[in-house]
Amino acid sequence: MKNTQLSDAPSAPHEGRLLGAADVMSAGGELQLVGCRCRQCDARMFPANSLCPFCLSEEVEALPLSPLGSLYSYTFIHVAPPVWEVPYGIAYVDLPERVRVFGKLADADPAHWKLDQQVRLSVTRAAGTDEQDPQYHYFFAAA
Repeated sequence: MKNTQLSDAPSAPHEGRLLGAADVMSAGGELQLVGCRCRQCDARMFPANSLCPFCLSEEVEALPLSPLGSLYSYTFIHVAPPVWEVPYGIAYVDLPERVRVFGKLADADPAHWKLDQQVRLSVTRAAGTDEQDPQYHYFFAAA
């Protein structure tokens, strides 16, 4: 097993998991997230899954997610492993497609956030990812 030094670790591992091409699509020049909808029970989820966790149907279809949503809940993290940048904010956001998405807030200033405010989902290409197999991060900013 490799002994990883703190200096080898990424500076902000709390950016969230990397998304692949199946999780993101381009619409009107902007990147947006793609979830899924079960054709049997109409459950909607993100990230997409090949099996519905509610009815176990394999009949799921892609569901492009809106860039605008409503801030359902949020908090700020002030204590983390040494290589993480703190503070940072995380939140649940309700999207019009009836999907609640968990993700990072664009900034950690509590004055910028309030429950039920409109937020914009931003998807960015992860630094250093391959042109042939790009990967992405997403976060929420005040709309």
